Amino acid sequence: MGDYPTVVITDPDHVNEIWCKQFQNFVNRPHFKSLDQFSSGFKNLSFSDYPLWSELRKLVAVSFTKSKVKGFSNLLETQTNYLIKTMNNYSIDNKPFNPKKYIHKLTLNIVCMIAFSKEINNDEDINEGDMARLTKPKEMIFKHLGSSNLGDFIELLRPLYYFKNKKFGDRLMEIQSYIKEIYDDHLLNLDLNNSPKDIMDQLIISTDGKEDIIIQTCIDFLIAGSDTVGVTIEWFLVYLSNNPTIQETCFKELFNAFNNNNNNNTNRNHDEDEKIIGFGDEWSNKTPFLNACIKEVMRIKPVTSLSLPRIAIDDAFVNGYRIPKGTQVIQNIYGLSNSDHFLNDPLTFNPYRWLEYEKLKSFQKDLQKQQLEQQTKLDCGENYKHKYFNDLDKISIPFSTGRRGCVGVQLGEAELYIVCANIIYNFKIGSWDGKIINEMEDFGITIHPSAHNLKISKRK
Repeated sequence: MGDYPTVVITDPDHVNEIWCKQFQNFVNRPHFKSLDQFSSGFKNLSFSDYPLWSELRKLVAVSFTKSKVKGFSNLLETQTNYLIKTMNNYSIDNKPFNPKKYIHKLTLNIVCMIAFSKEINNDEDINEGDMARLTKPKEMIFKHLGSSNLGDFIELLRPLYYFKNKKFGDRLMEIQSYIKEIYDDHLLNLDLNNSPKDIMDQLIISTDGKEDIIIQTCIDFLIAGSDTVGVTIEWFLVYLSNNPTIQETCFKELFNAFNNNNNNNTNRNHDEDEKIIGFGDEWSNKTPFLNACIKEVMRIKPVTSLSLPRIAIDDAFVNGYRIPKGTQVIQNIYGLSNSDHFLNDPLTFNPYRWLEYEKLKSFQKDLQKQQLEQQTKLDCGENYKHKYFNDLDKISIPFSTGRRGCVGVQLGEAELYIVCANIIYNFKIGSWDGKIINEMEDFGITIHPSAHNLKISKRK
């Protein structure tokens, strides 16, 4: 890519070798101008170099363990309940429902509460207040980082992108100013005699109040943490709207699992503030088909088509291939999970493939061994099958892999389950005009569905 030698990786073994086995040599990011600008000199969790990245990761990872996420149950249930009540109003009024802003209000609120104990009021209109203040800058930042900025890759062209980069910097300043206000308030009210109440408190205490690092790391959570889960929920609604039979199978599973009149938490005659379905193993173990639907959405539409880049610190050999020092390596997340080289009928939304895969998983090692033996006898002709063909855990890695993978995976999975389960349990969803919703992507740093409206019908 321009001045940077680049390797795009679309093979599970190579991904494992670079992102896991040779992690230390590929731990850092390339120092592009736009990444430098976004991270104020590579001072955040997403783009900092080792060892700062390792220190920040340790500080924030403690907030996203499975037990910690379980402690966020009231927060997740409250925010989900707000969304369900909003959707119910659209159902009663028979109005077209545009899911994007309402879903992103939910995910933004969850991130804001966990990161710095700030909530966007449920009564606040999505086009006013904090939502309006954050949404446009956030969308512009994602668009800029996800677009082809040739100035990042070809130094001679960098002056041509001056005004584009300046506009990006202005939008970024709006987010930084928002977080700075919260930081100043936290610094003023910090209570050292009690446990930190949120991630920002933890960072202030652990870094002795290093303002730039704290603000940039919190921007990470605000930008990435809210958008990634929100986009996946949007795609979930698109695919279940376009596949009504799958949607009804999903609802019936939820109804059979949780419509127990002896359990107040799963009684369909609940009052409007009572949560119906929670999250965690005690819930998800009862809904294998819903789990499969969520996994299939993340496979067919991973949040990012390509991973954030890494850079080779020294020369390396990866399964016989030489990668010179300074080479940029990128994981082809979309290519891995959507190629017929690795999967039967990859462009078809088929959650049943995950149910079949789970049944066969115990036999997977034996199956791989047989495939390897067969490959020594076959050439790579029409009948050739990759050794990880249909091995879904190897080819579908939406949260990336290795030590620098998504730090908030436990929280993300909890949000996806509780929101998707409660929407399908409460409503029948479809396109507003009765036509198939366009499944083509709007590309940026994340893959969004194109704008669409849903028809929401309350289930009896």
